[in-house]
Amino acid sequence: MPRILLSLLAALMLGGCATRETVASDPRVLRVLLLGGQSNMQGLGKVAQLTPAQAEPLRDVRFWNGEAFEALDPRATPLSFRPGEFGPEIGLLRQLRKGGDDAPLAVIKHFVSGQGLDAGWDGDDWRGETPGPGRRTFHPGEGADDPNIGLHYQSWLARVRAGLDALRKEGLAPEVIGVVWVQGERDAIQPASARRYDANLLRLRERLAADLALPSPPAWAFARVLPAAAGMPRFAARAELLAAMDRLDDGNPRPLNPGVRGARTDGFGTLPDKVHFDTKGQLQLGAALADALVKAQDEGGM
Repeated sequence: MPRILLSLLAALMLGGCATRETVASDPRVLRVLLLGGQSNMQGLGKVAQLTPAQAEPLRDVRFWNGEAFEALDPRATPLSFRPGEFGPEIGLLRQLRKGGDDAPLAVIKHFVSGQGLDAGWDGDDWRGETPGPGRRTFHPGEGADDPNIGLHYQSWLARVRAGLDALRKEGLAPEVIGVVWVQGERDAIQPASARRYDANLLRLRERLAADLALPSPPAWAFARVLPAAAGMPRFAARAELLAAMDRLDDGNPRPLNPGVRGARTDGFGTLPDKVHFDTKGQLQLGAALADALVKAQDEGGM
């Protein structure tokens, strides 16, 4: 994968447009990756199944644990609510590091298992296509004052802001260089939420940029979920969801939505439930998301 994070470095912005030389010469700048989604972002990969090399600490990577940043050590850092498990972050970060770029990086990860993006969802329940207040969903609303902003979006935003504020208190200048998103399984249950997934994800990207006061929407890499779940009655709208994801990124060199790229996951290892990625699958997923993120950055994402 050529250049890996070199394009990310070139695109960082500090008080306007910054060159790679400016960024490299300013020790205050710390690049930040945001990770979000549902259960496959939380991850069911097993640390005990990693090779010794895969389980080594990630060099110069800090992970937000909700209270402080700590060095990311797969064997010690709480990457999931369940001890000893991990999501796409290990494969993602190792793939990014393969380019030889060792510049420091901070990661802020947030996940809520089994939850939707569409405003019609309220946890496990579908309330209809009309948005409503106080719902357990990642719906970001139409604006900061929208009463229908989802509770999960609010909690994600709060976690990100807390992490960024902690870095600023250290005297650093955090720069969000991209978002990695693994979600959509819940939205594949209901046809309405599946059909409008592309519009919902683009709205999420725009709203997150606005709420974090970013100079432009961030580079965005998302996973094409449910690769092995074809024909499962539970995911009746899987085809509609994947069609919506194709409208976000159909895999062609000319992007449909510059700065947004999808990671195809066909053939990646899954658990017997055919929904969740296993240890190998999570490493594959992370590497694919890293490639997608770099493409998104090259195409104009911040």
